[in-house]
Amino acid sequence: MCKLIASLLFLLCAAVLLCTSGVQAAETFGAKIEPGTTECFTEMLEAGGTLGFTFRVTDGGSFDIDATLTTTAAPPTEKFLELELFHFNEHFMAQRDTVVTRTLNEWKRVSEGSHSYTSPSVTVTKHGMPEEVTVCFNNAFSTLSPKWVSFTFIKRDVLEIDPDGLNKVEAQMEKKLHDIGSILFNLTIDANRLRLEGDADRVKVDVVAKTILLGLLLNVAVIIAMAGYQYIVMSRFLGRHGQNVNLRVTTK
Repeated sequence: MCKLIASLLFLLCAAVLLCTSGVQAAETFGAKIEPGTTECFTEMLEAGGTLGFTFRVTDGGSFDIDATLTTTAAPPTEKFLELELFHFNEHFMAQRDTVVTRTLNEWKRVSEGSHSYTSPSVTVTKHGMPEEVTVCFNNAFSTLSPKWVSFTFIKRDVLEIDPDGLNKVEAQMEKKLHDIGSILFNLTIDANRLRLEGDADRVKVDVVAKTILLGLLLNVAVIIAMAGYQYIVMSRFLGRHGQNVNLRVTTK
């Protein structure tokens, strides 16, 4: 009973830490990538936020796929005052609508992969506009086998502390919780990677079990066919041998 209560208290404390440390719950998605096609998925990331991405091929063919992770964002401005002109000045309106796409990572014929990305903060971009993080799964090299892919997005909020209040107890607690969130963020990514690996292993075990069962059924069918064939051959042989014995007895 004491162990059960201790386990419940531990889970409650872990849940509280996850909620207060800025680590959002992992969002797991699944997609079926048809042969010769490409599927893309997008997640929004606020300025200064961190995104953890993990994927794994759980079924299909040789359990491999091509993947590309990109980010699309507006270029940074030089001054904070330029933000006021984003909606009134044509030059800055064009700058607001201009986006730049960068490739964060790329995988070729792999069964799994992961990446962690932190977007530039507001002090760097000066505008604080969010970014679009896009992942594209490409199964163009396959002609027959579709691929089933499971992937997760884990987002971590930005640390927001009043610079004038760093000496306050509340600010120190928030900073401490954010530091703990860094550890929980990495642990969550590792836990999701292990979970996806377990899902893929279960699929492989099911495939192996079905293959073994099919092999056993095939062996049983072959044994039955051989037994039937031997029975027919032996019946014919014994029937002819019995006729020859009767002929010899009659002749004598």
